[in-house]
Amino acid sequence: MTGSPSLLLVLVAYGGDTRARNTALELLAHAEADGLEARAVVVDNFERYSHDDKQRIRAEWIAAPASALCVDLIPGATPPAIPPDARFSYYFTNENLGYARGNNLGFRLGGGAAVPYLLIATPDVHLETRGGLRRLVETLDAHPEAGCVGPRVLDSRGVPQGPYRFQGAGRRYGSLLWAPLTYIRRRRYFADEIMHGIEHGPVYRIMGCCMLFRSVDFAGVGGFDAGTFLYAEEAIMAERLRSQKKSVYFDAAVVVRHEAGETISTLHDNARRLRMRFESDMYYYRTYRRAGPLSRAWARLGLFVFLRIWTPLARHLRTQV
Repeated sequence: MTGSPSLLLVLVAYGGDTRARNTALELLAHAEADGLEARAVVVDNFERYSHDDKQRIRAEWIAAPASALCVDLIPGATPPAIPPDARFSYYFTNENLGYARGNNLGFRLGGGAAVPYLLIATPDVHLETRGGLRRLVETLDAHPEAGCVGPRVLDSRGVPQGPYRFQGAGRRYGSLLWAPLTYIRRRRYFADEIMHGIEHGPVYRIMGCCMLFRSVDFAGVGGFDAGTFLYAEEAIMAERLRSQKKSVYFDAAVVVRHEAGETISTLHDNARRLRMRFESDMYYYRTYRRAGPLSRAWARLGLFVFLRIWTPLARHLRTQV
């Protein structure tokens, strides 16, 4: 690295050191090919690494084709400065900070608003468009009113994940009241919130697995809201940006493959994950959309019926087949 980086890449991992390293290397290679000076900061929220685990990870990162700094974050201590020539910095947090706090920490550690652009990514994404990072930067530059921009995100089956329109609490979770009918019609339990047919322009929200910000805009809204641990961060960020007269942009010319990880599914069953999503959504609806008690009660009823009636019924029917 010959000068100050123009792009800061932040990834939050959880016991995924190899995957995070490979994704960071891939995205840094894309940045270099696009003529962008870039630096990657990986915040590893895994709280159960042994001393030997950390020594192994340090050795692997130092042996990677880029200089690396692997640091234990000790509460209350000031982390060492990142060397100017370090393309990687890997931080062990020794606790699970969650998505919002982990990314906010990575942003501060990587230089914050001193770096012009911030790319928030997850370790389970692959950029499939040559010149994609440059394209996202140019899209952001061409639209001063945009606070962030995101690509077309496809899951492992090629199904689009976003961009999304706003959906109220009652509609989103009310669809769970008649979940079997919703699933038969749409092959999903939630009512459709994807914005179809859009190729480029402002949208309500984008997927949080790949988001490019101007760093000053990210800092200007205080980063992600630490009131959530997991889920709803993209919707909350959309509202925080709008409070500063900034919009969320979508550019379908850039494609990212989202190979969803198994970390959350390994730690929590479907019911627990849905409850976590629900609580984060209720925080979002209460705090940012001023959702009334009636719509929240309707949403809670939908969740209750889904978990107490439809889920046990589906389980019972599967055992009879």
